[in-house]
Amino acid sequence: MPERAIIDWTSPDGQPEARLYSRWAPPAHQIPALADFLSTPAPTGTHDLTAYRTWITEHAPHLITAVTTPQAPERGTPIDYRYTIQTQPLRVTATTHHPEQPASTRTITSTGELFAAAAQLLAGQALRIRALTEAYPRPPYAAYLADPDALEAAAVRHEASAAAAGWWPDDQPLLDPAHSDQ
Repeated sequence: MPERAIIDWTSPDGQPEARLYSRWAPPAHQIPALADFLSTPAPTGTHDLTAYRTWITEHAPHLITAVTTPQAPERGTPIDYRYTIQTQPLRVTATTHHPEQPASTRTITSTGELFAAAAQLLAGQALRIRALTEAYPRPPYAAYLADPDALEAAAVRHEASAAAAGWWPDDQPLLDPAHSDQ
């Protein structure tokens, strides 16, 4: 299965450190995972690439399928999203390359904004899953749906983090409204 996203990880001085590939491309997966990572104390004391790779291995191994150096040629498969992540200072850029939608870019520059986006994405997922299970009490794909209660709990946790950082999640736009349900 081809990767659907490329994540370019940069150092605090803006230099590329690594290129990560992912099959779970949409912001609905990537942004909450990044918010969870940043809300967890880093074992080294710094939220750097090494800490991120360790966290991903332990908590969300499905998000990263390959890691290469930034100098390696990009794989030839088409992508739906491209992310650039710098954690010190925080700067996350998400660009949509989905063939059915116009390209769009969103940049996040604070943890409050990241937590607000994660909360909105998770709450939206929970609503869609509840609507599906109400419309189809035993859908054939039920085993593949996330637990809406767990998604809502994570959304509430990220809303609290966003509010603590001075952001009110309901006032912020979704990262990618056209594809936030994927």
